[in-house]
Amino acid sequence: MINIFYLDKDTSFYHDLQSWLPDFCIIQKLAFELLENMPSFNSNSDILLINPDYTGNNPEFLSLLMKQLPQIPVIFVSETISLPFVVTMVKNGAYSFFHKKKDKSQLIECIMKFLYISPGRDPIDDKNYLTLKEIIGNSQKIHSLKNEIITFGGKGICIHINGETGTGKELAARAIHAQNKSQKKSMVAVNCGAIPENIIESELFGTERGAFTDAIERIGLFEKADRTTIFLDEIAELSLSAQSKMLRVLEDGIITRIGGSNEIKSDFNLITATNKNLKNEVREGRFREDLYYRITSLIISVPPLRERKEDIYELSKHFLKESGSNKTISQRAVLKLLNHKWPGNIRELKQTIKRAECLSKEERSIEPSHILFY
Repeated sequence: MINIFYLDKDTSFYHDLQSWLPDFCIIQKLAFELLENMPSFNSNSDILLINPDYTGNNPEFLSLLMKQLPQIPVIFVSETISLPFVVTMVKNGAYSFFHKKKDKSQLIECIMKFLYISPGRDPIDDKNYLTLKEIIGNSQKIHSLKNEIITFGGKGICIHINGETGTGKELAARAIHAQNKSQKKSMVAVNCGAIPENIIESELFGTERGAFTDAIERIGLFEKADRTTIFLDEIAELSLSAQSKMLRVLEDGIITRIGGSNEIKSDFNLITATNKNLKNEVREGRFREDLYYRITSLIISVPPLRERKEDIYELSKHFLKESGSNKTISQRAVLKLLNHKWPGNIRELKQTIKRAECLSKEERSIEPSHILFY
């Protein structure tokens, strides 16, 4: 979210801003009389909007204010800004100036532009983040996600990942797995919702020859995941029978293949994910309560794209680079991307950029007309 702190007594302009700006921008009024108790600003997501008329057009005061907030973009809006005043404020670090009544659209574009070219938003350079390079973004929510992955990944506890469809839950699971340096084998991943109910148990636990008609000896995924991580996506789709068998495997690490009697030991780390609310599934009787508490030693949430729109520009560039394209994205095209709701999250953005690249044909830049939402 972007916080815009508004220092002016013009309530009509304040309400105009509220209606013009997208829903991920929060406008907060500041009173000139209370500036000595100004809030703590976040250089990655905060903007200070000032009407200098409200502060008495005092260059000394405003210059001092900007020196105290060197990383915060300060934008001036007024009907009476003079050229000498503008020159003085620019020398002291003002971000931009706008005429309150004439430059509304330019002001909105300037605020939106801050989302993806903010000079205060530096990339993370901690060496621990190198294993998370595939998680693209530098928003506060992605910072928090990466910190959780680094803190808890590789600890051997059962981790459950919440997130809407298309947010990148499997990417987060692979990043968690990568934190465990002792595991040399690849992560075993399975989408429980993509496997028919009548064979999901065979897939997970394995089978012995003759267990049922045409059954052959088969190693299950839990057995295959010995000394590595198994990731069960869409775990809410498991039948109650499969959930019951899985609970025993998690309790003692012992697997018994379908149709067999031998006990097989498997030492694995478990990561699960779903786009459903598991607590609701438990209340509705579709998910075992004991299994719920067994798989949720830690719950990590992957944010939807609408809550991390600051990352859209970086993600878009990544998808273009991934496809081998040298095209750029115009500012107005980015603004169009920022104004979309993104119900399909990262997956939808990736397809939108692919489509825009095709529609732009031989042009060097992707423009708003190339961006279509289906």
